[in-house]
Amino acid sequence: ADKINSVSQEHCAVTREKFPEYASKIIGIRNGSDRDDFWLSPRLKEAGDNIDSKKLWAIHQQDKQEFIDFVEGQTKITLDPLKLIIGLVRRLVPYKNQYPLLEPIIGAVCAERGEIIETPCGRLSGLGMQVFCAGLPSENDDCCKGWMKSFEGWMKEPALRGKFVFLPDYYLTLLRKAAAGCDVWLSCPWPKWEACGTSDQRAAINGNINVSTRTGGAMEYIQEINPVTGEGNGFFIEPYDCPTLYQKLKLISDLYYDFQASGKDSWLKVRMNAFETGKSLDITEMIRNYQEKAFAPLLNGSP
Repeated sequence: ADKINSVSQEHCAVTREKFPEYASKIIGIRNGSDRDDFWLSPRLKEAGDNIDSKKLWAIHQQDKQEFIDFVEGQTKITLDPLKLIIGLVRRLVPYKNQYPLLEPIIGAVCAERGEIIETPCGRLSGLGMQVFCAGLPSENDDCCKGWMKSFEGWMKEPALRGKFVFLPDYYLTLLRKAAAGCDVWLSCPWPKWEACGTSDQRAAINGNINVSTRTGGAMEYIQEINPVTGEGNGFFIEPYDCPTLYQKLKLISDLYYDFQASGKDSWLKVRMNAFETGKSLDITEMIRNYQEKAFAPLLNGSP
């Protein structure tokens, strides 16, 4: 090959390290997502450029209710539209680490605000959130088949019933509705194991908040939220452990419920930041980078 493309800057660095004999040929161009024609909510697309933070939020309420209706149709479980919904719709594979990172804190994440829960991470205050998880493992993945049984067991636990939903499925309509309808998107792969990742991009495209491992493509566009100023568009799980994930989800919970109680607009600001960032994640940006960084040098005779 004249050029070897990896799908993020981190992937580029790791690939060069693993294949030093080809390092001079390896470049890193982050994957993109088809924003306008595919992943953007049809309601947001119809609104065009006339979107401010309040309109973005109003449209999200409609997308969220559509998603809640969809989940009810699939599972007979009705999520609460007034509570935040965390989405994890991804393939079930060990490195994506959904179950191990959630298991110690799931009781506190779904408990009512102010309720104190005993967890493996200590006594934690409830966050008043809901979790929607969906995905399937490969046929020979006994580890993640075990995760599925645990997720299904969570749905039957009195403290999680109606607050945690697992759908053992993975298909396009589900992906699109979840990307638009969930308030928060959780991506928690092992560090340096996600070459790029795109589910987080779909959430940002719709103005939803990402909580992500600092790895892959996410580290190139997510900026840590400052809850005081309303700057930033997401959160990183750094250091990468369960207590940090809980603390970042707590910051989101506090932002949201402060907005619900007093109208403090930091919640709307960070959502608008995510939405504006999502415009740069369109696949056309990826194509432009291919033209400039991969094909143009070759056409000009450069290595």
